[in-house]
Amino acid sequence: MQTVYYVFGTKRNVLSAVLDMTIAGDVEPVPVMDRPWIDRFTAEPNAAGAIGLLAEEAVVIVARTAPIYEVVRTAAADPEVAVLLAHNRRGRRTDQRRLVEMLADAGHLRIDLDLDTAADVFYSLVNEEIFHLLVVECGWDIARFRSWLTGLLVDQLVDS
Repeated sequence: MQTVYYVFGTKRNVLSAVLDMTIAGDVEPVPVMDRPWIDRFTAEPNAAGAIGLLAEEAVVIVARTAPIYEVVRTAAADPEVAVLLAHNRRGRRTDQRRLVEMLADAGHLRIDLDLDTAADVFYSLVNEEIFHLLVVECGWDIARFRSWLTGLLVDQLVDS
């Protein structure tokens, strides 16, 4: 453990590195918003198809990060870790809003839905807490969760 702290310095830095790697899915220094699936998502001409791609990738990310988020939330009694958690949530909210903006730019958002509300809906549904509740506590498998999320996002965000 001392070697880990020697490299990273603090618990916050260790958790931050693990969280970053888990969100990205690898150690490549490529932000999620620059991953190849984003191009497929933005090129999808069909609103429901775009939501399907988005939900698929979002579920992959939350499935990977849910256990790490549980550790970070538990460790958030440490003020430095609490700052990390708040920073990460802000970053997720920013990225998710950008994804909703991409839906809007492609003309996929429902006409009666403003961007702020759409971003709030997406943020409230696509997160580790909801994943944990349904998959871990309720016993859903990942395919069921993905199907539920996709249907709900199509219902809430787009004219299908």
